[in-house]
Amino acid sequence: MRFVLLSLAFLSALSVFGRILFRRYSWSSTNSLRLEVFLYIFPVFLLCQLLLNLLDATLTLPLSILFLSFLFILAGGLAILEREFRAPAFAGLALFLSILFCGEILLSSLPADRLPQAVMNPPLLYSDRLDRAGKIYRTKGFRGRKPESESANGALRIFAMGGSSTWGVPLVNPREAYPAVLQTLVKERQPGGKIEVYNAGLAGMGVMQVLDSLSETILRFHPHIVTISLWYNDSSRQSIWYGVPGRSDRDVYLSERMLKWVSRLPLLNHFFHSRIYGSLRYLLLEGKGLFRGEPPAVATGRKEIAMNPRRMSPEEYRWALEEIAKLGERKKFLPVFVFEPLNRTSSMEESMKENEYYAAMTQVAEKYQIPLVDTLTPFHERMGDWLFYDLVHPNPSGHRLMAEILYDFLFSPEKIGPKGAEILRETGALKNPPQNTILRK
Repeated sequence: MRFVLLSLAFLSALSVFGRILFRRYSWSSTNSLRLEVFLYIFPVFLLCQLLLNLLDATLTLPLSILFLSFLFILAGGLAILEREFRAPAFAGLALFLSILFCGEILLSSLPADRLPQAVMNPPLLYSDRLDRAGKIYRTKGFRGRKPESESANGALRIFAMGGSSTWGVPLVNPREAYPAVLQTLVKERQPGGKIEVYNAGLAGMGVMQVLDSLSETILRFHPHIVTISLWYNDSSRQSIWYGVPGRSDRDVYLSERMLKWVSRLPLLNHFFHSRIYGSLRYLLLEGKGLFRGEPPAVATGRKEIAMNPRRMSPEEYRWALEEIAKLGERKKFLPVFVFEPLNRTSSMEESMKENEYYAAMTQVAEKYQIPLVDTLTPFHERMGDWLFYDLVHPNPSGHRLMAEILYDFLFSPEKIGPKGAEILRETGALKNPPQNTILRK
């Protein structure tokens, strides 16, 4: 309540200052009315932002400052168009910047131990959530074979992306995961073919992380083909990747990406590392606690988790796949969609009816002419075999079957489609067309 009263007092003082300014310059009634409206919009907007800030201080504070600066710049533009406003408009802008500048000088003169740590080192506008996959690729690398930035011999480069079922959980030997098995099959059946297969899967990865990792990391290695096999993690109601309960991966990704871009602007980056920004943010966060009380603990029980939204709804999942398809067109690589199978997989027809994610992947593949690998039929035909450790993680036999399916598809010009066939021809990768080995048990 103290914070709200202080805010209202500040807004009232600002309005009084505006009225005094009117009488000081003795403007005409028309111009006075125009600027008075402006000065009323300003405190109303600030009040709205302060109240919104009680809900999300990290996002609304910088946006408030940016918008307020925009209002003063807009006033300056009006001053150029209407001569009568020139002095007060620029005076207001100068006053606003002077207050920030003087506040920064005052705070900088104080000893560091007199200020809270949150003021001295304010948190970044964005977290490092988006860079989680990049950090794993940089520190631990890819599982198994590590790619160089450039292919030494112009080889066909295939990157397999997906979650833990691609990475190979719980396999200890990385050579048993299907990307490594696919590399072995290529060496055996395409002697002399220049083909490189890399395992870019990460445990917990969803389609938004695939989209981000492609842009930030994978494209640096100049892939020709990128296989994408996931949906199960996206359907989860646990925020296991970004760790923001109640928000989808897409929402978190878009907001964090925008804040990351804003923070990289030189002038704003300097401001967001200033003590005046740290102080404003600290005070507003303190006010947030006074206004709302202590936030409730994050619920982790089964009933509470069941109420959370999915990491990616089928509509958001479809949107992300479309973005990947568009990225492939711009960056000249071929995405290949792969159905992620489950233990005791249903038939293709039943899966399309039961699983909205399979249906979304099919629709995007048809719309953008993306090759789509049917793993459901071969796994359904072998439903009686032991191919999985649990619901979603294949055992070595399941990974072997995945590799056989991919080999039969990727190196068959009639299956991979015109774009894929052109890539095989340009890289000289195809020496011996596959013989549909997966059809034989």
